[in-house]
Amino acid sequence: PPTHTLTVQDPENFVAIVIFFAVAVAVASVVDLAARRTHQAARLRAESEILSFLAGSVLRGETTLDALLERVRETFGMESVALLERTSD
Repeated sequence: PPTHTLTVQDPENFVAIVIFFAVAVAVASVVDLAARRTHQAARLRAESEILSFLAGSVLRGETTLDALLERVRETFGMESVALLERTSD
């Protein structure tokens, strides 16, 4: 039997194959985009919860500035953090 060949007898079937392929690519694109957006939303939600917690800690005066900066560094996976004071200039 013939192997490694693709034969389409009816031209209408070729059109159907092209349409099926296009739909499959479109669906795969939408699913990939949805998965990326879901991951991004989860990451942003976690960041907002951490920032809310840190802001509450500052307002309540529960943590020192050094402890706050260390928590920010750990949370966002940074090597170092710095707090800069803006002058009136």
